[in-house]
Amino acid sequence: MGHKNVFVSVDLTASHFIPGKKNYERAYNAMKNCLQSFNIILSWDPPDGKICPSSVASYLCAKGINVEVCKPKCTQRREFNVAVPQLYPAEKECDIHEMMEWLGTFSLNIQRPENDFLSSYLDPEDTLECGQVAFLSWEGLFTASQLLHLFESLREYFSDREGIPWVSLYVQGFADIPVSWNSRPHVFYTDGDNSYTIILKPVNAITIISHISNNKMIK
Repeated sequence: MGHKNVFVSVDLTASHFIPGKKNYERAYNAMKNCLQSFNIILSWDPPDGKICPSSVASYLCAKGINVEVCKPKCTQRREFNVAVPQLYPAEKECDIHEMMEWLGTFSLNIQRPENDFLSSYLDPEDTLECGQVAFLSWEGLFTASQLLHLFESLREYFSDREGIPWVSLYVQGFADIPVSWNSRPHVFYTDGDNSYTIILKPVNAITIISHISNNKMIK
């Protein structure tokens, strides 16, 4: 038997979706009696800055739900005297595919073997020597507002420092989620791609590369 996804959307904000109404009671009973127990990861942005984001944990505990605090995992490293792809001026701009490949190898800290027979990877032709390159990675569940705040902080940091050739931000969604970007069904048994990369370049230029899962099932 093949795998099949069924997506059901319930508008919890609808004015008629309240306790006592037939549609509410039917949905409530179906989810209570038909669904199995499962774990979820929840991240909440409070509407008021004075409210602690973790207060949602107290609310769920009061409802009898087991709650465990998950702290984001952070890793960082610095590399020195690195030949990075050149993105400015335009006539020396690195091909975007080569740029993404370089970002991948650097992020994964892949060490190229000296023997070319063991690796066919070639560095971009036009590179720029950088005295120091910082890599920071956070693993966890982050809201859109948190990512926007990070992006704005990076853009401000980049604009204040003329010596930085470019800055990149890579966001990777979970590979096994049922719904991907823009509430699109995510057929993770097909490929599981749901990521995007933002590259900040000089003269207020931005390049965005997005990878989205193919919604077609494998036949």
